[in-house]
Amino acid sequence: MPLPSLRPALARYRNIFAAVLLGIVLITGLLLVSSRETATVSEKPLPDNLEIAENPLLQSPDSEIAGTLRLAFSTEELLGSADASTAGSLVFDRLGDGRPTLLIWSSSGILLYADGFSPISSPALSSFKDVHDVSAADFNNDGTIDLCVITGQGVTLLANRNGNSPSFEVAGYFKGRYAQALWLDYDHDNDLDLILLGARPLVLRNPGNGNFAPQPKAIPFASGRAIGGAVIHATAGSRAFDFIVSYQGRTGVLYQDQMGANYEARSLPELPSGAHQLRAGDFTGDGAPDFVYLLGRNATMVESLGLSWKASKTVPSDGGFLFTDFANLGVWDWMSGGVLLAGEDAGFSQSREMATVSATQALVAADFNQDGKLDFAGVSKDGSILRYINQTELANCWLRIRLRGVRSPRAAQGTIVSMKNGSHSQQFVYGAGPLHMGTGSSPKVDLLQLNWPDGLIQLERNLETNKAYTFEEAAPLPSSGQADAPQSHTPPSLSKP
Repeated sequence: MPLPSLRPALARYRNIFAAVLLGIVLITGLLLVSSRETATVSEKPLPDNLEIAENPLLQSPDSEIAGTLRLAFSTEELLGSADASTAGSLVFDRLGDGRPTLLIWSSSGILLYADGFSPISSPALSSFKDVHDVSAADFNNDGTIDLCVITGQGVTLLANRNGNSPSFEVAGYFKGRYAQALWLDYDHDNDLDLILLGARPLVLRNPGNGNFAPQPKAIPFASGRAIGGAVIHATAGSRAFDFIVSYQGRTGVLYQDQMGANYEARSLPELPSGAHQLRAGDFTGDGAPDFVYLLGRNATMVESLGLSWKASKTVPSDGGFLFTDFANLGVWDWMSGGVLLAGEDAGFSQSREMATVSATQALVAADFNQDGKLDFAGVSKDGSILRYINQTELANCWLRIRLRGVRSPRAAQGTIVSMKNGSHSQQFVYGAGPLHMGTGSSPKVDLLQLNWPDGLIQLERNLETNKAYTFEEAAPLPSSGQADAPQSHTPPSLSKP
């Protein structure tokens, strides 16, 4: 019997063998190409200006503006909690010793923390509920910072007894519904007056002893319900105290100081209806005032163009924002929506690398542990109060200054401080406590110019950095009889090149 032929079987499996062999060849070829492409990519670094399309604020830096420095913070949760939707904050020098006290307010009450950490018991403050605003000012001119508390029922002035028990005592009460208080010397008599913003704004004149007297017609307020405001300190060398007010249902108004207790109201369409959390300062470093406001889920910056204003940048916000200098570079950075925008280009177009933070409401900065680096605190969405201590390794330098007025108010609030190093300058407004200034890598500050509220211009030169200073207002020339500086105090130009 003849053996069966193998030819049909081989023919049947020939196509299968060919397909397997072709697959092996293709896979081998792909592996070789992939290895060559991988080697090529590893030899060519990724570009530094790679953009993340989903969020333009989180772009990788394309220059040394944002730098490679990563800002590091340790997080501490403080005792107590606040209502996040109504929370606000401030830092002030409670004891007059130069150390910061953190104050957090909300509809649930007021909390105090020494050095931004240790709770402080204050019977005068613990009784407040339904708090709308708290502001700090030395209204009785004794050199210590007092408080103004606005609730749903009225306005309470609390005098600071410099840590004595009780440390705060009621010094005045005004019934009415108000949203915010502004402190400024509207009549230029060297005492801080009080402006209360609400459906019927009210000026309270301070005659010098903290016994405020209502002045119903002192300022020609526009009609409408005022919901927020900010004092606009003019450029160095001017004694004018302008202020802006936002309204519900109409655009904002700029109230311009004409001196002699006279103000002129001017429409400010760049400040829209409903804007709140107004903050003013020279944030762009050009020597002219800017302001920022919140509306909806965005924060918008408005820059001064001299005789007009321009809305220059809007960024996402999650309930609050902050201007600060965590890296001691001598420029303002803008913290908003969990992103820190670098300010070297005055456009805040790049972001600094920073760990994610959960506190987005009631943000405030201070050097809580006095190590020469700015820290910050705030309230998270769940009401937790958090303190962030700056742990970044910095080679940059700093100055901390305290001011004491003589002819000006003793606490020196409203003094314009201009720092100049070479071609770089930066301008600040002295507030309710020591002023921290980053100075970059410079071991000295060439010039510190102090424009005191009474008009005196005082110069301090060649200051060593990484030190704390206290400056007392100098006396003018006896023969002048004016608050003008002596010849040696003539200020140089502080404009940027």
